[in-house]
Amino acid sequence: RGPEEDSETYYRVKRGKAYMLFQLGKGNEALKAQEEAYAANPDNPEEAVCLISVYFDAKQYEKVYEFYQKVIAKFPNEYNLHCYGGDACKELKNYEQAFICWQKALDLNTRWYDVKYSMAFCYEELGEYQKAYDMWIRIAEDGEREGFEIESKMPRERAEKCREKF
Repeated sequence: RGPEEDSETYYRVKRGKAYMLFQLGKGNEALKAQEEAYAANPDNPEEAVCLISVYFDAKQYEKVYEFYQKVIAKFPNEYNLHCYGGDACKELKNYEQAFICWQKALDLNTRWYDVKYSMAFCYEELGEYQKAYDMWIRIAEDGEREGFEIESKMPRERAEKCREKF
């Protein structure tokens, strides 16, 4: 299937394939292919997301953030760009900007969990256990509302560990 039948699934699989290539030591292949794909389709926000994800997989966090700054004006409502922008800022220890990016992502899409996990883990790393607790509880409750009781156990356990620390 191509992007015309199921765009969301197609691009998630494309990002997953690139990640796998990095794990297999073939990251340069994924990087080159995605740079070419974006150059051929610079007006496609999904190709921009794929490119930023490849930069992230390559651990090129400064490049991730530079690319984020370059394309976010063009695609301001692209949730995944804000997620990766925030994740890169966290890796660069620019926590204030990370939370700005993540909050923008949350404002655009509360359904996906990626950004919530990023925020919860970061709050923990920063020792902000009350905020981490609140986010873990939010993740668990969101999951339970959607029928993901098993998946909600881990966030509840993390929340409890955070609560013990404040």
